[in-house]
Amino acid sequence: MINTSSLLQLPTPVLTVYLDTNPGESENQGRHPAYRTWLKDEAKLMASEVPASERRLFREQIERVDASLRNLKPHQRALLLFAGPRTWEEFPVGLPLQSELHWGAPAVSQLIAVMNDHKPCCIVAVDRAIFSLRPRLDDRTPRNEFPCRYQPMEEESPGGPRTARSANSVRTATRCLSDQT
Repeated sequence: MINTSSLLQLPTPVLTVYLDTNPGESENQGRHPAYRTWLKDEAKLMASEVPASERRLFREQIERVDASLRNLKPHQRALLLFAGPRTWEEFPVGLPLQSELHWGAPAVSQLIAVMNDHKPCCIVAVDRAIFSLRPRLDDRTPRNEFPCRYQPMEEESPGGPRTARSANSVRTATRCLSDQT
């Protein structure tokens, strides 16, 4: 899960970039995707609002982000970046985001709104030894794995009901989760 509290602690000034990188949109395909064009255009407009003492740093961060985007092969619908002289945080996001560019303190208001609208959920995976939880807002989040006391069922006869095994796995996962929380 993206931790907004730690993002607010990033050293300033920082460039915050929300990008709609949806690969399903035709304008985001090809050599010059729309999100790169948008970034350059928005940076030109914003440059005059950046304090003169920070403009060189602002341009450097725009160049860093653009260089990263040149090699981007987006598989997610959006990308959230925080770039500063000693900062680089990149989060592929599977939810739609409105493209925004901010300079100064980390801008997390859109992120908070998205997180409030899309409550966390997870994927549950159960095998014979491990019960895994994987949050789905950001793909960098590590899995939480819990050891389970899993008792494999006797092999069922051919043509026997497979739903009994699946139901047993779900019950086992639920027990493991209950034991760990």
